Amino acid sequence: MLPDEPVFEGIFGLEEAKRALLLFLTAPDLKSLVLIGESGTGKSSLARMAGTIAGERIVTLPQNATWDRVFGAADIPGSLREGKPVFRPGLLGDADGGILLLDDIHLMDRSLVASVFTAAEDGCVPVERDGVSSAYRTRFRVLATLNPTEGELSPHLMDRFDLSAVCPSIDDPALRKEFLASTLRRERETGAGGESRREMLLAARRRYTFVLVPEGLMDLIADLGRSLRIAGHRGEISLARAARAAAALDGRDQVTLEDVSGTAPLALRHRRRDGPEVPPPRETGESANRENGTPEGQAGAAPAPESGEGSGDAPGEEGAPGPAGADQVYPVGEPPLCGDIFPERANSPGTTGKKGGRQKNADRGRYLRPRIPSGTISDIAFDATIRAAAPYQRTRPKGEMAIALAVRDLRVRERERKTGRTILFVVDSSGSMGIGKRMTAVKGAILSLLKDAYINRDRVALISFRGTDAEVLLQPTRSGAVACRRLEDLPTGGLTPLSRGIRETAGLIRKIRQKDVHDEPLVVFVSDGRANYSPSGADPIVEAFDAAVAIRREKARFLVIDAEYGYPRFGLAGDLAERLGGRCVRLESLSGDTIADLVRKERRT
Repeated sequence: MLPDEPVFEGIFGLEEAKRALLLFLTAPDLKSLVLIGESGTGKSSLARMAGTIAGERIVTLPQNATWDRVFGAADIPGSLREGKPVFRPGLLGDADGGILLLDDIHLMDRSLVASVFTAAEDGCVPVERDGVSSAYRTRFRVLATLNPTEGELSPHLMDRFDLSAVCPSIDDPALRKEFLASTLRRERETGAGGESRREMLLAARRRYTFVLVPEGLMDLIADLGRSLRIAGHRGEISLARAARAAAALDGRDQVTLEDVSGTAPLALRHRRRDGPEVPPPRETGESANRENGTPEGQAGAAPAPESGEGSGDAPGEEGAPGPAGADQVYPVGEPPLCGDIFPERANSPGTTGKKGGRQKNADRGRYLRPRIPSGTISDIAFDATIRAAAPYQRTRPKGEMAIALAVRDLRVRERERKTGRTILFVVDSSGSMGIGKRMTAVKGAILSLLKDAYINRDRVALISFRGTDAEVLLQPTRSGAVACRRLEDLPTGGLTPLSRGIRETAGLIRKIRQKDVHDEPLVVFVSDGRANYSPSGADPIVEAFDAAVAIRREKARFLVIDAEYGYPRFGLAGDLAERLGGRCVRLESLSGDTIADLVRKERRT
């Protein structure tokens, strides 16, 4: 392949992403590419260079764009002037002959993204809305960026990308310095050399049409798809096209084995059934998840013996600090499904089925029906407004207008959109949680919920409290990969600072509500309630209960899973649930799947 530097002057590193972008720009039948990386890795900057390199127009799809703006809708002023319905194409029409950029695709409406892919593949956008039936031709390609730490796409949507490339974060100080220097150099450049870059790509595009794939390499591509358990045939087709593009960039008219092996990760990795490969976690965050001075790599090295000793201790005696290395890291549980512990409840008003709630009168979403407006008028339902005005046209003066409207004719759209909820797990990871391997069931519950996060549009967050402090281990996310890494490293041991955990939870609830006022988090406390540490020196249990009464004022719903083990039982978790205004359920004999089933039912009430 031609060297990268003359093409991507001023962009340091990201060799895989550069290679994928060149292949994407060379092959017209590669319709989509996603750049995967954490924030600040340069994926968005690289994506925006595509138009400059190829001389193509780039149209950016805003994250809050409505369906009308994206696909098109009735042109109200034009319809009134003409006296008949007039259609106005949307952003997909503007992108005809160019590239549609979906920056942070993980934050966009999934059904809208799926429809965009369909339009890109078909080259046609059919529109049935506002009483207008229309269709228009458009040829565009999709270039997207994805941050796996903030969210994921479903396997179906990932499969629709022809190519994917990983943009890793840079932790080495010397490389970070070079990245900064290259960025500053790029800002001083004047864009010289753009014509030569376009000429190189145009020559490769012309050659691409005549590049052949030998029969033996076709067999190899098919075998790769089968051995990697790739569902469907999109991956094999994309790999063949990417290999042809690699040969065209190298000035050859036949694909070689090196072309196939070099492009296989780009075409197949995100389609593997065990999930797409994502950038590795930052090394600098490893130590933040460990407390009490435990050296890296020693957490869980000396697991405490599993027994019931101490399970019946008084609240002030449980969880005394042990020797260094006494913390234990339990695996993520995958126990068999236990029987249901609650009867099925009827859905509350405003919810539909087990796929989460639906918010009516939203500013975005599916157009349900027209209604008479109240308050500020926006999002006019053109079809219903015209129908309401139609009977009065003979008696109203029209002047130069084709249709005479009155205020009483106006109708607005009543929309409906799927809403999700943040499920916030507040986990007691003190020493008592190691008894009976209760932490294994808790970890299994969180991962079980993540499997349904895409369908329900739910996010999951995790707070752990142990020792003398509480910590947000996982900010609200739908990313199963990030959640798994956090859960696997969660240690168990030390005191029980329950009040600190409750106060940390209150702060996170407020942050969640600031981002989305419609999000009413479901907070799941997993603890035995036996607080034995107070940062103020007061009675730990009294302080924890006072914090519970205070957090009850937050706009959230609460569920307490009682992790008390053995006898005698103090029932402190039940007292905690009473002060929170929530429900209390016993953890004993429950698997992770059963906990997850319980939380799903709580979400729907």
